[in-house]
Amino acid sequence: MKRILAALLTVVLLLGTLTIGISAKKITPVYEIDEQTKKETDEIDYEATLAQYLTTKFESAEEKLAEMDLMYEKNGYQLWVDTF
Repeated sequence: MKRILAALLTVVLLLGTLTIGISAKKITPVYEIDEQTKKETDEIDYEATLAQYLTTKFESAEEKLAEMDLMYEKNGYQLWVDTF
């Protein structure tokens, strides 16, 4: 009886793993809002964004923060986001 139960649990766990793997492929990509047209863009050019992110040089932390957006502030802490 223990072997049957162990086999059944193994099958259930494997099916759960496969189900998550299959559903993960169906996730739609995140869209962006184009600043010029103020409309959603379907595709993001990740290579150009990464190249811009890696090659942009800032002279100071304040200069970098000027390019970022303050998203949240609480108890003296701030969360800044780079929206490149």
